[in-house]
Amino acid sequence: MPIGPPLDAFERDVAASHTDPIQPVSILFNDRIGDKLNNDAPECLRDLNIDQIINRIVADREEYDLRAFFYTPLRSVDEIQYRNAVFRDCRNVAIDAACRSFAATMREIRGHFTQTGKLHETLQKHAWLLDAATLYCGGCVKLHTDISAAQPQSKGLQRIFQYLDRYIESSSFLEMKNDGDELKHAFSTLRYKVIVDGGSFTVQRHENEVDYSADVLDTFARFKQENSKDHHTGKFTEWPDMNHIEAKILEFVSLLYAELFKRLEQFCDKHTNFLDPVIQRFDREIQFYLGYLDYVAPIKDASFCDPKVCTSDKREEVCEGFDLALAVKLANDGNSVVCNSYRLSGNERILVVSGPNQGGKTTFARMFGQLHYLAAIGCPIPGRHARIHLFDRLFTHFEREESIGTLAGNLQDDLDRIRDILMVATSDSIVILNEIFTSTSLADALLLSKHIIAQILTRDMLAVWVTFVDELSRFGPETVSMVSDVVGDDPTQRTFKITRKPADGRSYAMSLAEKHGLTYERILGRVRT
Repeated sequence: MPIGPPLDAFERDVAASHTDPIQPVSILFNDRIGDKLNNDAPECLRDLNIDQIINRIVADREEYDLRAFFYTPLRSVDEIQYRNAVFRDCRNVAIDAACRSFAATMREIRGHFTQTGKLHETLQKHAWLLDAATLYCGGCVKLHTDISAAQPQSKGLQRIFQYLDRYIESSSFLEMKNDGDELKHAFSTLRYKVIVDGGSFTVQRHENEVDYSADVLDTFARFKQENSKDHHTGKFTEWPDMNHIEAKILEFVSLLYAELFKRLEQFCDKHTNFLDPVIQRFDREIQFYLGYLDYVAPIKDASFCDPKVCTSDKREEVCEGFDLALAVKLANDGNSVVCNSYRLSGNERILVVSGPNQGGKTTFARMFGQLHYLAAIGCPIPGRHARIHLFDRLFTHFEREESIGTLAGNLQDDLDRIRDILMVATSDSIVILNEIFTSTSLADALLLSKHIIAQILTRDMLAVWVTFVDELSRFGPETVSMVSDVVGDDPTQRTFKITRKPADGRSYAMSLAEKHGLTYERILGRVRT
């Protein structure tokens, strides 16, 4: 795809009537456009199932190369709020339609560029480039008109409108648009005739002779059979390239109308790379917003909000949040997701989640991580309202299967991974621990876990710890006990609700019973056999 020309000519046009310099325009970044993006996915994304979310979003948008935007959390509240505002604008039906219409136009233009590269005849290449240029000019003008009518409130889209306002009035743009429109009109009125004589043909100017083609078709229409094949001229093939006869005809036509074809050649030489880099950037960056909104669209029975993102303290509160990847999967199957809430106030830093297996504890931990990560890239997050701390790094430690390719067991692996996290974590880091130390005894798990909690609190980190060791929830005032509920007194019926309350002591007993095959179902099965 051609790279747009430098802005020098446009900037000179603007300088004549504006005293303010043209600033880089981005709808993703407020004032940090030059920051380096992460091209590699953060390690935490797989544990949190955020990789699934991103993969679905970019699946139909690979041409835009969006992954780096999703792999790069923002580092300031201002930047996050900048994106939040653009998301609010994009939920406006008129703005959504304007952006999608422009994206479709740009996609058609890229198709023209691709086709031009496959063609062999220079004159035909010129025609495709002229079409692309006029499409582009029309698309820019329409986008400007549509955005103006929609009245965006975000600074990002207002900047794009202001840029378009000056861009489409610049002399370089107007010259390309007017010349392109004139050439398109001239070629639409161009007429010629082909006289076939045996094995040769002659191309001549059309001198307003009577065109009998409509009369001939009307005469023979009475003989038309049902479902007969259409042999009307030009319907044999949709292949865009020309055969040698068509190419020769076009060559003769270009000689008959030499001045017009010379103007076309000059137009193409001057506007070969006509795409403006700011417009190209907008076309790419808007897909970040449209892609995310398309992804969450199936969820009809749950709320999204713009979180209050803070750096000043560690207080947090989320009302009716949920695991986004799970919610979309359930929505596509016609089911609803279970929402959960939590809060951290004062000196509270660690949510200790316990309760029976398959009760939603890991889903809750993933939700916690997803909310923080999605908030950090400026997206609306699941929940009615939320207050979120802005992290510098997000760490996850989910249990892995023991590998026969290493001499170290699960316990050694757990310790190594925790050590690596604590070596680089800061007070603004977040860590999510899910069912670690399950391969050791309760006493050893308790001893190791208390040591790690002390290290987390020393660093003043926020954490979620899913564990079978209920005692951890009573470590101190910094820990908050969250328990997965069951229906009434029946421990086999899960509600998937995670509630703030003291641990009931059943978690480890159930885990131990399952480990040794002593659950009611397992014992009953052996008795029956």
